[in-house]
Amino acid sequence: MVYDVNIDGKDFRLELERGETGWQCRLDGRDIEMNAVLARRDVLSILIDGKAYEIKREHTATDTHLWVGSVRYLAELRDPRSLRGRKGAGADDKGPQKNPRTHAG
Repeated sequence: MVYDVNIDGKDFRLELERGETGWQCRLDGRDIEMNAVLARRDVLSILIDGKAYEIKREHTATDTHLWVGSVRYLAELRDPRSLRGRKGAGADDKGPQKNPRTHAG
């Protein structure tokens, strides 16, 4: 799975693949040794290079935030394969559009 991630205005490319012994992770092309477990709803326990982190997800009406310890980050995750993640795709783009200037006649 490949994701475009924005954390506090900074863009990253995240590639995740489940392996036999945990997750294989590449962040901006760098291999990261990690393992992750969903501890409870909206709480992820992650082990990265031997260090443990607890990540809490918080949803507001308009944003998603991630808490790492006592630090809060604005987070946005986009799947580049998703139509919503592609540039130029708008909320009103639903199927073929008719040109209002042309008509049968």
